[in-house]
Amino acid sequence: RFHKRGRGEALKCIKCGYEILEQDNERMNKCPVCDTDFLDTYAYIYLKNSSDIKTQNEAFRRIYRNTWQWVKGLVKERMDTYDHPGDFEDEVQDLMNDIYIKAIKNFRCYNPKKGGFRTWFDQMVLNHLHEQIQD
Repeated sequence: RFHKRGRGEALKCIKCGYEILEQDNERMNKCPVCDTDFLDTYAYIYLKNSSDIKTQNEAFRRIYRNTWQWVKGLVKERMDTYDHPGDFEDEVQDLMNDIYIKAIKNFRCYNPKKGGFRTWFDQMVLNHLHEQIQD
């Protein structure tokens, strides 16, 4: 869970319990102690706080912030591959919106015991792009 600590909000690693202040977290993708991907921690927080909308929103905001550049690059790359002429920024945004809506709807399918969140999310994105671009 996110909690307030002296100089700001802190995040506690789900694996080792190390507390990372938000300003430090902005520059890091993994726990400096145990190397756990922060996306796993955000996903855990999201799943464990289904009745706390504020906490879920904050966890999802952090997931989005840590994945949107990769998703946008992948969407653009796939659209280039399938020869979409001209400026397709609106289509890119639409596909990105669809991907994050799908992630929210399917979040309960993610099982931390089967693997990391990044693996689940990446596969969901790739599957969605394959389905959409084939149509």
